[in-house]
Amino acid sequence: MIKKMIIEVNQIMEDIYAFISILCSGCSPHDLGETIALNSHQNNDQISPSSSYLTDNLAIIVWQSSFQDGSGYGVYGQLVKTKTDNNEEIQLIGSEFLVNTRTISDQTDADVSGYIFGSRFAVVWGNEWNENSTCCSIRAQVFYADGSSTPTAIGGELTISASNSKNAKVINLPDSELFVVAYQRFESPNTEIYAVVYNASGTDSDNEPVEVTSEFQVSSGSGDEQTNPDLLELLDNKFVFFWENHNADSNEHTISMQIYRWSGEGTISTYKVGGEKTVSSSTDGDQTLPSSVHVDFYNQGKFPNFTYFAVAWQSSGSASDIDGIYFKWCQYDYENTQVIWITNTELMASQSTVGQQRFPAVEYFQTDEKDMLSFVWQGQHNVSVYDENSNVTYEIQTDVRASFFDISGQDIEPTRLGSDATISKNNIFGDSAPQISAITTDRFLVSWQDVFVDSKGFGIAAQLMSSNNAPTVINPIEDQEADYGTYFEYVFPSDSFSDDDPNFSTLEYTANEKGETELPDWLSFESSQRNFSGNAPEICQTVIEIEVHARDECDGEIIDTFNLTVVNSAPVLKQDVLNPEATAGNDFEYIFSEDCFTDPEEGTLTYSKSCPDSDTELPSWLLFDQENRKFYGEVPIQCPETFNVTLTALDECSSSTSTNFSISIERYPPYVNEGIEDQIALGTDLFEFQFDDDCFSDSHDSDLTYSSLMSDGDDLPDWLNFDPTKRKYIGTAPNSNLDLDITVTAQNECEQSVTQSFTIKVRVSDVSPSSYRQLFCSLFIFSLITIFIHF
Repeated sequence: MIKKMIIEVNQIMEDIYAFISILCSGCSPHDLGETIALNSHQNNDQISPSSSYLTDNLAIIVWQSSFQDGSGYGVYGQLVKTKTDNNEEIQLIGSEFLVNTRTISDQTDADVSGYIFGSRFAVVWGNEWNENSTCCSIRAQVFYADGSSTPTAIGGELTISASNSKNAKVINLPDSELFVVAYQRFESPNTEIYAVVYNASGTDSDNEPVEVTSEFQVSSGSGDEQTNPDLLELLDNKFVFFWENHNADSNEHTISMQIYRWSGEGTISTYKVGGEKTVSSSTDGDQTLPSSVHVDFYNQGKFPNFTYFAVAWQSSGSASDIDGIYFKWCQYDYENTQVIWITNTELMASQSTVGQQRFPAVEYFQTDEKDMLSFVWQGQHNVSVYDENSNVTYEIQTDVRASFFDISGQDIEPTRLGSDATISKNNIFGDSAPQISAITTDRFLVSWQDVFVDSKGFGIAAQLMSSNNAPTVINPIEDQEADYGTYFEYVFPSDSFSDDDPNFSTLEYTANEKGETELPDWLSFESSQRNFSGNAPEICQTVIEIEVHARDECDGEIIDTFNLTVVNSAPVLKQDVLNPEATAGNDFEYIFSEDCFTDPEEGTLTYSKSCPDSDTELPSWLLFDQENRKFYGEVPIQCPETFNVTLTALDECSSSTSTNFSISIERYPPYVNEGIEDQIALGTDLFEFQFDDDCFSDSHDSDLTYSSLMSDGDDLPDWLNFDPTKRKYIGTAPNSNLDLDITVTAQNECEQSVTQSFTIKVRVSDVSPSSYRQLFCSLFIFSLITIFIHF
């Protein structure tokens, strides 16, 4: 009885195994989250999964389950996606569902399509024995699935081929309601590849899927046995069939292909595109079990007129007489309907030469940076088994492997990324029959039959996987300054970048000036210390855009950019500029001190003047001699004012410092030239007085205006009027004795003024009114007598 089992790594193995984790070398894919069991029913065995991408973050997996439907194997399925709050874990949608309706005998070898137009998918499988005890029919069922719940069947179970048929495969045609089923069927004396096209929506009111072409033969019958078909969709209703071609004479198995196009009517066999081709070029051993994938670069707008596909297969005896996984990368020219082999010879997807590498599957998926092909297959490893007496026997057990290839580029041969990875974590007993499907950007799902994933027999294991993730910027590097002519050093923080891949932790850094391949000569970068250093040049201020590249071990790269500014220090204001005064009508000159500004770099300063207020301008008369630091000019005759001036000191690099000061303009006011003498006004007599125009003078000979008030500020008395334009007082004084103290103010256009006072002395007249009347009468009589004598 075996007491213990110990896993040993055979010296010839190229991979490292572990019970609880995936240990990948190089840039292999890595797992996300835990491996889970897709099957909720765990009695007996669940085996042979098939998976397909439906839409972003939605995939379907189907498998065959033993005695769950009551009779042999039945076909079951499960929708999956990544969790909304954590895209590194798988979430089951709805419940496990039964695919087949008929339960007679075994339902095996299920395959599932992608989304058919209208959120539908199709499942095909083989029924081992029919009701009439005939062998091997092909069945199908269409389902509706919007991704929110368990899929629901549309119409009834379809019979694709009634007898002698097996190994069915199904694809959906892009943006259409069509799906195509291919299968092998024995027609004595040979087995050939046949196919049929269905409309998933049908034509009936209940949307029952209907056959739109009759069964047609795909293979040309050039070999004795045409088996194990696979197919992929192209564009423009084209699809490609692949299969094993066994030639009895040479006893060789090769991979053949044929392109078809369906026009929407008629017999599809009349729409072959070109002839049957042999895909595999090796004649060493057998080429079997093709698996293919379409890479739609055409609709992505990358390469007009072209689309691409890859086909993989298992090759026996090609790797030191041990099976290996090989593939070809092909371009299809729509314009010339021509297949172009980018890889004329097959490439090896598997690296290990330990045991057999079998049952390949291939899928295309995208990351943010690359287009990728991922291959999975069943590998083998050596197990040393010890009994209770420490006797050892050697066994070979199976596991699930994967590899990555970069296909980012037209006409470029795929580039391997890292080494093969071991996906399945159980390494004591065999894991096998792997399948792969994309599920969302940079995420793909690998499923396989696993003896340890549930508690009873084989179950369907599922593991979410990712390619190498490029590093990310988590804390952008801050902009830096280097002082003119001084030593500069800066170490950017270690947490500026992050690499989330579980297998890699070391990042390599490089730096260059943006648009250049290197840094400026004066600046060096030490990658291991993340350190920039160097003597900043004595140059005017300049901004250098520096790119820091963080690259992981798989050449995943991210770039962060920061600005390094070589700073020239601005001039320094050491003392304030004084506020000078100017006089209207006179020359002005002001020289500010040479000690007002200094240059830290001891360079030569130049100066400029400006107005602090951008909406106004400095007076045109104000001139500036910057070499002699002198403001000067002839001040015009104007009113007093104060205006501000901005004085700016600039160094040789145009770095500047400014300060404001004010210039005040003064003007002399009018003055008294000659005094006004006091005046006498007789009561009842008309008083008139005009003072001379030279009583007042203006320093700048400006016109003066006059006004007059009582000395206490009151208006002149009603009887006395003042005409300012004639400088004249007029009026009939009252017949009384009084003194009127009068002020006269002379004002220029700037409202500057001067005032002087004089007195009008009003006195009572000595002649009475009756005396005036008697005098008037006498003069009148005298005038009459004179006139009479004259005549």
